[in-house]
Amino acid sequence: MAKGNILLGMGRGKLGDIVLTRIDGQQIARPRNRQPKNPRTNKQLFQRAVMATVMQAYSAGIKIFDHSFEGKSVGAANQRYFMKINAKKLRAQIAADIDGDVAVDSQIGRVVAPGVSSPVPAALQVSEGSLIDTLMGGQYVPDPNADETVAHYCARLGLVAGDLFTYVAFSVPSGASTLFTLLADDTKYSKQYSCGFYFARYKVKPDAIANNAAMANLGQILELSEANFTPIVSMSSLSEHDDIPRIQEMINADAIGASGWIRSRVNEDLRSTCTLKFNGTEFGIASSFALAAWKQGSANLGDSDLILEGGDE
Repeated sequence: MAKGNILLGMGRGKLGDIVLTRIDGQQIARPRNRQPKNPRTNKQLFQRAVMATVMQAYSAGIKIFDHSFEGKSVGAANQRYFMKINAKKLRAQIAADIDGDVAVDSQIGRVVAPGVSSPVPAALQVSEGSLIDTLMGGQYVPDPNADETVAHYCARLGLVAGDLFTYVAFSVPSGASTLFTLLADDTKYSKQYSCGFYFARYKVKPDAIANNAAMANLGQILELSEANFTPIVSMSSLSEHDDIPRIQEMINADAIGASGWIRSRVNEDLRSTCTLKFNGTEFGIASSFALAAWKQGSANLGDSDLILEGGDE
């Protein structure tokens, strides 16, 4: 039954053979399918695995991802773009792994299991924009020049007051619970473990732009402003020679599956483009096992209610 005022464009729900929804402030009508099919071809199962994986990633990181794409309105527009580009990216990764006969321990593609409400680490694109991350965006934090001050270092890298650097990561904690096991191939690459999304936002210190002290560490430039975990690495303890992979070990070096940095600016719709660095871990179902996992479904042995499948025993 439809709700809302249809004449004013506020209708939503079913109305006879029409389904009404609202997208970006507009009322949208589509035909109602009264006899939906549930195809389980290999192509369809791969598509379901890809879409579920991308959706779980977005849901876990929604506090960041609902506004991480420059020029897209907060919420639905960011979500649609996140889903679009990452579904394409993940399909390409899986195809490359399988078509290229890549060894499972070198495969990049990772998918969630059917019916599991948890993300997996994957090499997804989590932001896009016109800013260039000159500080955290490369393999290494740039070294200061000889006798360079903090102010001169900031100027050389184009850092300004209001710059924000946000660390984002999908991490599987030590001792994480196993959420799914592919019964036919019980390996670490055919399992899904509980996984969390973590972020830590650092801002450029107001006095850094005019600081004439010798540049020695990132703590002279950045200070933590918000995080959903306690970073184990202090910016002030880092020398100019510490590289990005070490800085990304802020949760647990053995548990981080995918991580990266987003540069943005206070109260401005400016972002840098960030694709997460995937660390090649076994946290998540690898491409070779994706189809079998989605064919198996979410029921493991002993879970069935059917008498002929062991129910009520």
